[in-house]
Amino acid sequence: MIMEASSYGLADMLGEISTAEDAAGRGMLSVVVVHKEDNMPGKGFFELAKILGRDVSCFLAISIRIFRISLLAFSQSLSE
Repeated sequence: MIMEASSYGLADMLGEISTAEDAAGRGMLSVVVVHKEDNMPGKGFFELAKILGRDVSCFLAISIRIFRISLLAFSQSLSE
């Protein structure tokens, strides 16, 4: 299945994945989905981060923090 980058279906899927991963303590996995132009997650990522209780006052800082949480969870899963 191919989805356009701006499709609502893709945004919904990424939101579901991030919500589930965050609830499981593994961070918002969609942090790795970034725009080609600026290597940052899209507006929907930050909107969801705010809903999930994250401080989104600095977009770069929250992106880095969530990326580290997700990376740590992934690396730990590889060692199990």
